Amino acid sequence: MAGYCAILKSKHLPKAERTAHINHLNDLMYLVMHYEWPAVHRFNAAVPLEMEQGHLRWVDSFHYLERHTFHDQLKPII
Repeated sequence: MAGYCAILKSKHLPKAERTAHINHLNDLMYLVMHYEWPAVHRFNAAVPLEMEQGHLRWVDSFHYLERHTFHDQLKPII
């Protein structure tokens, strides 16, 4: 979380990218309510990897990564 806060504080971050980071952070918090942390962490790690490989940008949808990462990972109901 500290890393995300540092990114969001950056004065050099374009508005569209800042909004995308905030939306992604919001999605992560929602996902952790439904999936175990290791799966959410894998998803979060996959995002920049896909970007480094040129497959994604911050303004793109990450839904296919969500489907791939979480297809059978729902938290058990206690």
